[in-house]
Amino acid sequence: MHLPHEHLPALSIIEELLNANIKKIAMEILAKDLAGRVAKIRIGKDIITPVMAVVVNPNKMPVTKETMKKMGVQMVITNAYIIKDKIEDVHDIWDVVYTDSGTYQMYSIGDVNITNEETIMYQQKIKSDIITPLDVFTLPTDDYDTAKRKLEETIRRIKYARENVKGLLNNPIQGGVYLDLRKEACKHFIGDIASIGGIVPLMEQYEFDKVIDIIVTCKKNLKTNVPVHAFGAGNPAVLGLLAAAGVDMFDSAAYALYADRGGYMTADRVMDIKEMEELPCNCPVCVSHTIDEIRKDKNLLAEHNLWVVMSEMKKVREMIRQGRLFEYVQNKARAHNGIYKGLKALLKHRDYLEMFDPIRKKHGIHYVGEESMMRPEITRALRWYRERISKIGPISGALRETFPFGQSEGFPIKIGKDVDDMTKIKTIARFQFGKGAEKFFYDTKIVKGRTGRIRRILKNNEHYATLRASDGYLVLSSNAAKDMMKIMKKVTVAEEAIPFVKQGKSVFAKFVVKSDEVYAGEQVVIIDEKGEYIATGDAVLNWKEMLDFTRGVAVKTR
Repeated sequence: MHLPHEHLPALSIIEELLNANIKKIAMEILAKDLAGRVAKIRIGKDIITPVMAVVVNPNKMPVTKETMKKMGVQMVITNAYIIKDKIEDVHDIWDVVYTDSGTYQMYSIGDVNITNEETIMYQQKIKSDIITPLDVFTLPTDDYDTAKRKLEETIRRIKYARENVKGLLNNPIQGGVYLDLRKEACKHFIGDIASIGGIVPLMEQYEFDKVIDIIVTCKKNLKTNVPVHAFGAGNPAVLGLLAAAGVDMFDSAAYALYADRGGYMTADRVMDIKEMEELPCNCPVCVSHTIDEIRKDKNLLAEHNLWVVMSEMKKVREMIRQGRLFEYVQNKARAHNGIYKGLKALLKHRDYLEMFDPIRKKHGIHYVGEESMMRPEITRALRWYRERISKIGPISGALRETFPFGQSEGFPIKIGKDVDDMTKIKTIARFQFGKGAEKFFYDTKIVKGRTGRIRRILKNNEHYATLRASDGYLVLSSNAAKDMMKIMKKVTVAEEAIPFVKQGKSVFAKFVVKSDEVYAGEQVVIIDEKGEYIATGDAVLNWKEMLDFTRGVAVKTR
């Protein structure tokens, strides 16, 4: 039985008053892999996430604006404390500017002579696109009571900001290493962006397992349409791991800080340029200058470093689009023990990853180590098989060509002997749609192509389903979907969307009223609020995303 999920009303009058000032960020998912997503968000202009907000100090910019534009920089972040009373409009720096409050300076250099009220007033005065209150930095070494007191003060400051900021508000999530405090911080979320703070000291010690647990805890306790920023995360080696956990925004001052110390960044590590003999890079800096020239010029080194960071950010986005983020992160983990610990920590959050990861991929998957057995495509498929087909024995030979069993290589998964064609179709139907699905394929006729492979299934001499060659899944016709309505997962749409859906138009998230627990990639039945059949289609979003988002396609109608 599929329990439906619905849009819920506001919880309190206080929340309504606080939300009155919120200028919502419009976010639309374009591609998904693991818990990572490529999305479009509107902050003055369209920004494609995951995005690197490049940290700049307008008083000292080692990389020119023209060069940053060539790199594909979409937005920058600058510190309101550093630039206080030195600038009148942040858009003189860049067209999309996110301002930090001075919290990190409180951690790194001690007391900061600014109040929460002052920084908020100043950020509004200089027309910041995203305003950050002065949260209280929580150290990993803080005891529980200290972390709790800091969180309570941070929540108080955020509430003040929400009441006084009419633009986009960054809502810092503090709580230290205490996951229950992080959860509590998320319950008080009233901003537009959630920035996970206090994780820099953990990243500096390569404790990425703890960072992952913090990120996943926050993601589980925020709505899915909230952009999440990992404050201080800019090391290119870890971008893929954090994106896989669901981080949408990063920031990097590392490119300049490392350059000041002679640090030459690569996609996997930082090397001392004084100890290098040649340049292992083809960025514009490295192909047009000698290693001696770069050694002597910190600005050139910073520019090279930023090319590396921006290139890696683009690569992460493309890995999500291609459905290869797991392989990308796994390769990084093989070269760095801290990232390996982080990946193992992420894979322990099985239900979380399964919820977001699409059920089908465009390509095959390969076994390259024990963590491969924990990837969500495998854990979900094995769970479905044991729940829907058989609790014991090898995987039925009927699923030999069905994703992921038919598109995986090297996995220690035993698959049984081949079966006859009708058993194959019935088994696939049950695996894909659940117990009872097989009975709808009694009295059907199988049609094969010229290669001898099953192509179509007919019922009463009419098209009933197609067996898709690319992933071995059944694609149901409208007649089949109507027959199987009682056992298929359903998405309920608002009345105003029905005429368009009947014409074959996709269902947009803002028109979804209710949904069963749907995974991206599953074929679903689209119904009206009376429970009547409208159409069938493939889910683009999972059930939580369908209800949280107001932009983008939720179901692609067939």
